[in-house]
Amino acid sequence: MLISQIPIANPLRLGQYRRLRFGSVSPSEQVLRAERDRLLQAAGQDSANDAGRYELCQGISKLTGHCAGVSNYLQQKYGGTVIRAVVALNLNGEPKEDVHYWYKAVDGKEYDLTSDQYGGDGFHTLEELPPRAIHQGAVTMTGVKILKQEAYACVAHSPWFDPLYQRMGFTNYQKHASKGPVLAKKDS
Repeated sequence: MLISQIPIANPLRLGQYRRLRFGSVSPSEQVLRAERDRLLQAAGQDSANDAGRYELCQGISKLTGHCAGVSNYLQQKYGGTVIRAVVALNLNGEPKEDVHYWYKAVDGKEYDLTSDQYGGDGFHTLEELPPRAIHQGAVTMTGVKILKQEAYACVAHSPWFDPLYQRMGFTNYQKHASKGPVLAKKDS
């Protein structure tokens, strides 16, 4: 009998394998704070989704433009989901809408390791800890408000994740992943 002919009882689908492999226990706050410190060291203009905005806002947060990559990294490493939100803000006197992502752990707690790019503390979500106005160099940001949210199984992989993940030593990620299904929606 060939190995390929051996019957498998209850074969695992890819998502199940990932949850089993990386565990289904939520990371502690201490672990997430250590991850944030490592992410701050690994982040750069080449791994931001908008290099121009990263350069403009680098004095505010080194993780500006890294929210999708960071939340996807945490989701793939620890399980859980990714929250995608539409955020309204006033940037240098102009109203603007932006898309922002953060991580929701298996236990249901939400962590936003990149919230400081909007005036948050770099750990809590913008809902938990209302953002402060930012006045840094050429950037003034006020009135940050979440308009709507969606929870995703994962974020579609983007090439700008690669430099960040390589510097983090995270090589075991789904390089060709497509965006997962919407799990829940919430309008604010």
